[in-house]
Amino acid sequence: MANPQKEDGHVDIANEIVEALAKIHLSSYESQVLWVIFRKTYGWHKREDRITNTQIADMTGIAESHVSRTIKILINKKIVTKIGKKLSFQKDYDKWEKLPILVSMKKLPIQDKKLPKMVNEYTKIGKKKLPKMVDTKETKRNYTKETVTKEKGIYFIKAWKDFKIARKKIKKPMTERAEELIIKKLGNLSDNEEEQIAILNQSIMNSWQGVFPLKEDINTNKYDDKVMEILNYLNEKANKNYTINIPDKSYIITRLKEDRPIEDFKKIIDIKCDKWRGKFNKEGNPMEDYLTPKTLFGINFENYLNEPKEDKYAKYLKKE
Repeated sequence: MANPQKEDGHVDIANEIVEALAKIHLSSYESQVLWVIFRKTYGWHKREDRITNTQIADMTGIAESHVSRTIKILINKKIVTKIGKKLSFQKDYDKWEKLPILVSMKKLPIQDKKLPKMVNEYTKIGKKKLPKMVDTKETKRNYTKETVTKEKGIYFIKAWKDFKIARKKIKKPMTERAEELIIKKLGNLSDNEEEQIAILNQSIMNSWQGVFPLKEDINTNKYDDKVMEILNYLNEKANKNYTINIPDKSYIITRLKEDRPIEDFKKIIDIKCDKWRGKFNKEGNPMEDYLTPKTLFGINFENYLNEPKEDKYAKYLKKE
């Protein structure tokens, strides 16, 4: 039985936008694609994101060719904007082109070729296996490190880079072929981006060479009260704005499962805020950027907790 909870993530949409959308005509495809854009942008507290046709097809069940055509229609209606390869929702509804319901798609400046009948039948009945005589090349997934990582959001890209760094630390750097195989396995383990991030974080925290199914559901709200108390303390001390929905909360939950008291988290926050706020590293980057749950409560948790008051790295820092 489905049991969605707002605490596990939600999309914030202004009531004024909902009312504006209620007054315009959108086809079924247009509505489905628009909701994916909402999920991939507002659902991650972003205004725009690189969302591929393949991602939208996977989430909606619409064939990629129809996804491409639907995006063009939404752009023509000025409901969606595209800058470079990033899509975003146009929240200024006064700019929307309110096309009449009876306007034919053929009159829009779209150059897509007519699809074979069997492909059209496929889109009507859902994810039914295509007959052998139908060309399925455009729906075939090509799992490579380039194609997969480019489809993902910034949190996934960050987690993937951290995983590569962790592999180097255990003296198991990946070849390009190894990267492709691990990304393919990651896609087989889960098609949910947030869960994929959690799987990568699990491997990083345990110094694992590969990726494996989650031992437990890290999205459980069992620890939410303690996680929020720690995040609120970090927000106050480091002038951050973390919420319970960040993927990095898995680092906090892992430590809580080790029966670490909240006081340990607060002690680390105090120590690193005193040493990093207003400081820059030798490259000139602000050390405050490292005041994150991943950095504070990851593999260096024990070292930070027992760090002496005098910072041995102080000579590498300079004051603002």
